[in-house]
Amino acid sequence: RVVFLNDVFFCASDVIRLLLHDTDMACGMDYDTGTYESLLSHSLHSFQPGEAPKFYDTWVARDLEGKQLTKLPPHFKDPADQLKFSAGEPIPVQCCWNGLAVINAEPFHRGLRFRHARDGECKSSECSHFCDDLWLNDYRRIIIDPQVKLAYTWDDWVMTQAEAEPVGLDGKGGAVVPVDRLHPALPEQLTCCSMDSNTADKTSCKEMSFESVMAAGVRLGA
Repeated sequence: RVVFLNDVFFCASDVIRLLLHDTDMACGMDYDTGTYESLLSHSLHSFQPGEAPKFYDTWVARDLEGKQLTKLPPHFKDPADQLKFSAGEPIPVQCCWNGLAVINAEPFHRGLRFRHARDGECKSSECSHFCDDLWLNDYRRIIIDPQVKLAYTWDDWVMTQAEAEPVGLDGKGGAVVPVDRLHPALPEQLTCCSMDSNTADKTSCKEMSFESVMAAGVRLGA
């Protein structure tokens, strides 16, 4: 497995928990009150003191229908996914990153790499294109574990940890709630939020045929 970490506050148990999932990619959920985005844009206008942290990586995260997750709970549009989120159970998705991702090393050994958008592709995150290429090459077991909570500032992290204790993982690294063992079908569409001057333009999201997304992807050799 390969572990990727953003500049987040996390616990070692978060990484261990994701490593215990038998998946091609497992992610936590990253949260922010607006302070992180404000620092990136050198503006504090969006920061509201005392505001509860919101889910951050809506640019990359997509459910199994290819739909963008929302910043506020329950984050998912499908009622079954909402129930899983409320129960703290792993949720199969089309793509995620969310500050912490544990990825099956096999596609890297086969030559898969993070890349820019190709002609005709949505100019989205390299993480999004990586997920699309995973799907094209039948690495489709991707999940979000809502019990792994990351944040970009200490105060935000403390707020995310103030909720109920995680279930399904004992102090000795016991079993995690099992993810559905499924081979999901391709979604019909994928929400594309393109980049403009290297910035996520979240106001111009549009639906794209997932078939066209696959046609532009990188297919690995045998």
